[in-house]
Amino acid sequence: MSGPHQLVAAIAAGRLLLPSGDETSIAKMWDDTAADSGPWRPGDRVVIDQAGGAALLGATLALWRSGAVPVLGAGAEVGDWPADVAVWRWSDRAQLRRASSVDPSPPALIHASSGSTGPPKLARRSFESLRVEARRYVACYGFAAGQRGCVAAPIDHSFAFGAMLGLLAAGASVGLLPSLHPRALARALRDDDTDIVILTPAMARLAIEAAGRDAAPATPTSRLVIAGAGAVPDALDADFRSAFGCGLARNYGCSETGATFGSRMSLPEFCLGFAFDGVTIVSPQSGTGELVLDLGHAIAGIEGQPRARELRNGIWRSGDFAFRTTDGSVALRGRIDDRVKINGHLIDCGQLAARARTIAGVVDAVALAQPRPGRAEIQDLILFCEAADGSGPQIAAAVAPIAGAVPVVVLTLPELPRTPAGKPDHDGLRRLARARLGRRPIAARRLQGQSP
Repeated sequence: MSGPHQLVAAIAAGRLLLPSGDETSIAKMWDDTAADSGPWRPGDRVVIDQAGGAALLGATLALWRSGAVPVLGAGAEVGDWPADVAVWRWSDRAQLRRASSVDPSPPALIHASSGSTGPPKLARRSFESLRVEARRYVACYGFAAGQRGCVAAPIDHSFAFGAMLGLLAAGASVGLLPSLHPRALARALRDDDTDIVILTPAMARLAIEAAGRDAAPATPTSRLVIAGAGAVPDALDADFRSAFGCGLARNYGCSETGATFGSRMSLPEFCLGFAFDGVTIVSPQSGTGELVLDLGHAIAGIEGQPRARELRNGIWRSGDFAFRTTDGSVALRGRIDDRVKINGHLIDCGQLAARARTIAGVVDAVALAQPRPGRAEIQDLILFCEAADGSGPQIAAAVAPIAGAVPVVVLTLPELPRTPAGKPDHDGLRRLARARLGRRPIAARRLQGQSP
């Protein structure tokens, strides 16, 4: 049995809740794709645009049936494509890039990464890795046949896609929200018929705000709500429990590997819980060090980049500093590349942002180093805070001990720009900084903080 047929067989018992209110099985959806062919060849990349929810899943199944490679979460203009692959657009069947040859070893699909840990990349996934991830979701979270799940996070992001596969593999009935409506999400979180909800931390906050306008009080519930694709601050978990009667279960992973850690329970901020079944922690064995994992299967790597031997052997270097506790669980201590040298001083941007998030009134924060306009040899340390206008000076004073000798430019925003997955959009933040930082002398900004 081929890769796509094995994966579809693993999720065939799952059922999809359609927008019309009807249900259909994945097995039937797969059979129906036999009549949906396109101009692409096996191995060609097809960027799925203008589709979300059930339509996106249907397009993915159709492309698997034809042997083509679905590309999720990427614009048609995005891509460091290899020279030997053709690229198409799903919505109008337009060919965006020609190639004379056919890729003999194509991936199962390509996910555009969120860009939260560096420039966005096109992460390749194999059918084996998707099938194994689905099985690991079931083992970690106890998904079961007959449960009803609501995947609110967009499935063009790897977190939600993997969670959806896990629910389907368990035989659950799954509803996919094609777009975010906070009030609808808040209702789903209080719906007795919904057993499991998949969302991002940013979506959880929006649902809390929407629920605050509703009259129904929260009562304790056994509903499982899994938050992934971002850190869950302690304050968010507490607010969510107050609004909906349950805490936020944890999930950790990346676009290249899918989910690798999880917990059914809410945990302190930055705690990941335990590794999924079959995922081995190579490092750290004790204390603090880079989180290195053995996934037990090959990792397909990044589109257009050579695949290192470690990836072929299933070894993943996360780029995260982590701490191994005595019970074997893992807590994050920041990104390795969050530690930047600014004008000769080493600064931990992750620690700076974490401190800012503890300040009353700060919903979220991101710290970045950015070359100064017109003087690229000098970098400014910029702290973006989702906080009230005028709170910049207070925030700057609170984080100054962490920044040490490096002045901090604080930009407060009503809302941080975010990617479709709900993570802070680093490119958007950098553009905003370039637009803002030319307006006043840098010394004044350092002393006063700044609001847009």
